[in-house]
Amino acid sequence: MRIHRNLAVLGALAVLACLAWACAPPLTPEEEVISLRSKYEAELKSFTVTQEPQEGEELGVPDGEAPEHVAEEVAADVVEPPAPRVKSDALLDILVSTTSEERLPGLTVEVQQVGADGKEKAAGLLWVDTSTLGRGSGIQVTHVLEDIDYEAGDGFWVGVRGDVPVSERGKYKEFPAP
Repeated sequence: MRIHRNLAVLGALAVLACLAWACAPPLTPEEEVISLRSKYEAELKSFTVTQEPQEGEELGVPDGEAPEHVAEEVAADVVEPPAPRVKSDALLDILVSTTSEERLPGLTVEVQQVGADGKEKAAGLLWVDTSTLGRGSGIQVTHVLEDIDYEAGDGFWVGVRGDVPVSERGKYKEFPAP
């Protein structure tokens, strides 16, 4: 008799738990995006920086103008050509993955360039199409940061921001428009 009573109590508790779950209010579209974003990761696998001198562009010498010290050096016959302007591009190899069964059509990934001193030099957002990304798999993305201010010792970071303030959600395409 006691076993039947315990089973009845367990059955009643299971029914109550199911009712409580079924009666929970559905997530708003923003809450759904927040929940899904928390199941995504972005990881920088590697980066390469290319540097090329730019023809006709010299540091500190606007077109048609020469600094006074250059004229003095010419007169003294000790001329050193100004250093050419160097264009630096960074190629970032990024892996995006998820643990979610549900998919976001795309994900906004944060990208930062950090100086050797650890301070942020530049930051931006990158939209990654995740419509074909399944649970446990990953998408490899190559992103190019063009004409950056790169110095030896700089590094890069990518990630998925956990808590996007309401005031900034308009910059993240996965959030519904207000």
